[in-house]
Amino acid sequence: MRVIIEKIVSHGDGLARAGSDVYFVPGVLPGEEVEVRVLSRRKNVVTCELVEIITPSSKRVAPFCPHWGICGGCNMQFTTAQEGVRIKEGIVLENLRRIGRIDTSSFQLDPPITKESRGYRQRARFQVDLTAGRIGYYARGSHEVVDIRNCPILVPALNSLLSEQRERIFSVAERTARGKGIATVPALAGTDGEVSLDDTPVSISVQGKTLRASAGVFFQNHIGVLGQLVTFIQQYTEGKKVVDLFSGVGTFASFVESPDRETLAVEHDTSCLSFARENLRYTRFFTKDVESWSADAPLSSVDTVIVDPPRSGLSPVAHRTITQMRAQAVIYVSCDSATFARDAASFMQQGYRIERLAY
Repeated sequence: MRVIIEKIVSHGDGLARAGSDVYFVPGVLPGEEVEVRVLSRRKNVVTCELVEIITPSSKRVAPFCPHWGICGGCNMQFTTAQEGVRIKEGIVLENLRRIGRIDTSSFQLDPPITKESRGYRQRARFQVDLTAGRIGYYARGSHEVVDIRNCPILVPALNSLLSEQRERIFSVAERTARGKGIATVPALAGTDGEVSLDDTPVSISVQGKTLRASAGVFFQNHIGVLGQLVTFIQQYTEGKKVVDLFSGVGTFASFVESPDRETLAVEHDTSCLSFARENLRYTRFFTKDVESWSADAPLSSVDTVIVDPPRSGLSPVAHRTITQMRAQAVIYVSCDSATFARDAASFMQQGYRIERLAY
């Protein structure tokens, strides 16, 4: 059947309507008329696959990666970088309106935080098929490994692993596979081109500051965007007492700490502790999850809370912990606008308001 795509929603699927049914189609752009094949139907929600683009959008371009459509990594390469940003803005605002019931005209929307769309990603998780001798990523919709020798979005140091140093990846995979044919190997590239494939540390330069991390801990993927993000956080961190929740290796805390400011960082991953000790000078670090820490935490007189939760967002206990601090400012860093919208609505019910949004 044929449908016309109305808009792009979370996870990059296009949405179309026909009667009372809502159709979700991957790989499409707003305004396009497309032919689709129905894969599944649940009540009025229909999941489809794209068969043919009848009327293409003027914003459609050829994907720059030869693996696009096969590899499951990227899903928006068929449009310009500018249009991709515009679509993502629409998704964020739609989720705030639909999930959070938030008036999106009530706050300031900053210009998008953007940088290079190629050669930027300094962190990856390679999938390794030891039986077939493949290194790459899972194919779209499956657990078959697509063999990749060059990924256009990776920094050169990580592409060198895929093309010239594959034995390094295979060696780590063989140690961690535990008898299985498939293994996952994380990789993190330092600013100097050194690459960690395990707990070996590398140095990463951000806004003139050197941070230490490894492939075994969480670190941001895009170093250019991270620089703009920490500038935003510095700008809106206020007061003499700051709490950084889900703090990882102390990235954000390192940019707001000072001798005359009490800064607390909370992170449950014990492997982050050694890096936090290197990255932080004036911050007290608690290796606990937020829920455990809150049981006996010093919650009074907090001025700013910085929170960077996992994709699932804040648990009820973590949310209650933050609201009990009664901080003047909460800076929420999110990788999922749907859970952010839910949590933002909860904060607004406690008397907070969104002043500024950057994406």
